[in-house]
Amino acid sequence: MEKDMLNRILKVFNMNMDNMKVDTTQIDKDLSVVGIDSLAFIRFVVALEEEFNIEFPDEKLLMSEMNTVSKILNVVETILTEKHENSEIDE
Repeated sequence: MEKDMLNRILKVFNMNMDNMKVDTTQIDKDLSVVGIDSLAFIRFVVALEEEFNIEFPDEKLLMSEMNTVSKILNVVETILTEKHENSEIDE
């Protein structure tokens, strides 16, 4: 599942970033080094929220909190796990 999720995140990134591409060898590289700025970061976050049908908590909406693809992957996994656990409780 993690590899599939990583590939989806990379696809969203590469589809939404002009003149920037990230692949699996760069998941621990700081995104600012790749060329992402705060506006591009927000565009990427919104695209991820749409892709995964999630909402990032406000405290994670900082480039310092999610400055690598691997950190973003961890946050997305955590949100999806919590969402899944909450839906089981509601049933």
